[in-house]
Amino acid sequence: MAEDWTEEETRRHVGEGNDTWVIPVNVTADAGQRVLNFWHVEDVLKRAGRIAVGECDCRKKMRRCDHTLEGCLFTGPWYDDAVKEGYARPATREEALAILKRTYDEGLVLIMAEADEGPFKICSCCPCCCLQLAGLKKFGMEYALLSSGYVAAHDGDLCTSCGACLERCHFGAATRGDGGIRLEPEKCFGCGLCVGTCPSGARRLVEK
Repeated sequence: MAEDWTEEETRRHVGEGNDTWVIPVNVTADAGQRVLNFWHVEDVLKRAGRIAVGECDCRKKMRRCDHTLEGCLFTGPWYDDAVKEGYARPATREEALAILKRTYDEGLVLIMAEADEGPFKICSCCPCCCLQLAGLKKFGMEYALLSSGYVAAHDGDLCTSCGACLERCHFGAATRGDGGIRLEPEKCFGCGLCVGTCPSGARRLVEK
């Protein structure tokens, strides 16, 4: 197993000046059915035009899990370099969305990076390997990752305290207390992972 991210590496990456934020995935859970709404991502990819798909450098470096490697999308100013240098391949929008749906099912957080030229990369991030989650949380630098603009809402009357959301939340927003499952909205980044897992429909995403 490789060593963990160092504070120097993390701060150097954050200091590059690119804004990164969580992309919300709206999910409706109803009687065992789940509908994934990727309209935020679809809109970005539609505006970006060309899309390339590549493997996650963080998971390749850290080797701490067996999550899907091919989970990074390159668009805009990064498309040409990604394809030319061979670390990504051209893909259709439908293929890219199918990959993101698979990484969502695996519990990975969609994080988008944007520069002055516009969005250039969408990553499927895991808390065990990826710098944005593992590194930033380890060194108390959550400020460098912007929330999606949404937050999870919790319905205590519907909650059965099964604990499924506890495994899906990578930000510590879902906890178990004496009264059952609790949600701390101030810690929620609005990724939507807990919503799709909740079998009773006690979670939904709402705008902040």
